Amino acid sequence: GIFDLAVRLRRAEADSPTKFEALRPWLRLFASSRGQLAQTAPTTAGDQDSDKVFELLVGLALLPHIDGLEPDRATGTNPDLLFNFAGRSWGIACKRLYSTRPAAFRDTVTKAISQIERSPAEVGLVFVSLVNVMQHDLFWPMEGDNYVGLSGGARREVLEQEKTRLADETLAFSGDDLAGVFEGAKAMPGVVHYLGTTYLTGSPDAPEQRTVQHAWSRGVVNELLELFQDGLNSTSSNWRSAR
Repeated sequence: GIFDLAVRLRRAEADSPTKFEALRPWLRLFASSRGQLAQTAPTTAGDQDSDKVFELLVGLALLPHIDGLEPDRATGTNPDLLFNFAGRSWGIACKRLYSTRPAAFRDTVTKAISQIERSPAEVGLVFVSLVNVMQHDLFWPMEGDNYVGLSGGARREVLEQEKTRLADETLAFSGDDLAGVFEGAKAMPGVVHYLGTTYLTGSPDAPEQRTVQHAWSRGVVNELLELFQDGLNSTSSNWRSAR
């Protein structure tokens, strides 16, 4: 949640003060009272502040591995993140899905590709947050009137079930269909999905709330997926999930 973002920001400022300067345009969002800034809880369509914080989360997770980070400053320059990585200029379009309709997912990816195409980036990636279409209650099972903590195995099982459900219902496109959306574009022909939620663990006498932050790809992406997940895993509040 918000604490997780604060930990990431403090670490970035301490470890990479020069790179941290690129993050300052996002910091004003923490004065906002209009939206849901935590990237582990759903929000409503039109919550632009939450959309921008998703960009911040992606930038923070990748910051140790990239250079020359430039955020979209709402001047028409797209995509949302521009940076240098492995000797090339990259663009990442960060989107949040607000509908469970497969057509909405396709439209979201198509818009992201267009943003990358209009940018000076040589190559790009599409990142889509699925937080708004997750079934968060699955991570908070109940017995009677009490919540039940999840063990490590149960957490992984619930996460895999949710990924399968989303792939079948909301992201219902075959690999070939997904590749067709990217045909001729400079964006890599795949999507990095972000899943974020909270769960209860610990004993009944000492319950503990923790976060699940998981990067999951479909189609063809590159090592930025692994670097993004490593960055998500870097805070102590996060459960280190398998890719």
